[in-house]
Amino acid sequence: MQRELDEEKRNQTVLFEDRRRRKGDRMQIRKMRIEMDQLSDISEKELALNTKKFLQQLEDMDKVTNANLTKEVKDFMRPDQKNKEQCLILIAETNDEILQKKLKLLNSKQFFDLSKLMSTMHQQVALDQMIKIKEIHLRFDQMKEDATKFNKGTELEDALLKIQAQRDLEVTFVDESIEKSLAERDS
Repeated sequence: MQRELDEEKRNQTVLFEDRRRRKGDRMQIRKMRIEMDQLSDISEKELALNTKKFLQQLEDMDKVTNANLTKEVKDFMRPDQKNKEQCLILIAETNDEILQKKLKLLNSKQFFDLSKLMSTMHQQVALDQMIKIKEIHLRFDQMKEDATKFNKGTELEDALLKIQAQRDLEVTFVDESIEKSLAERDS
């Protein structure tokens, strides 16, 4: 009788600890979802800030270039000056230089943006995979608890093996779907 009570107490303790662990896992899943949302928000803000800096750089570059070009052109615009073609050549060369600098800036901005987006995407995919796997484990832990309540002996062992096999299969499916989505997004 005492042994049965001790066993029941131990079973209740195990069930209580399992429930506490599952509650902690659910809290962890919520935190990961919040973190995933924050990742996209942070990424969007960083990209917006980078775009703002980029536009400011272009604007500053145009101001400096226009000021320098105005100084150079003033000498050619005097009425007694005869080499107006040189003025046009100077303007064309300056515009070509500006376009080359803008192209370099644009390329570096695009590289930054793509790198940031890829990094955020990979972090989100990893978090999503962790969330899905935790949800699967939680669901199957609940199924295992239900099986222990309603089955005994060999039926319990068979039910637990079946549940374990289903869980492993679903985890494999999640891993494969994540790998496929990564491959599709990378290409």
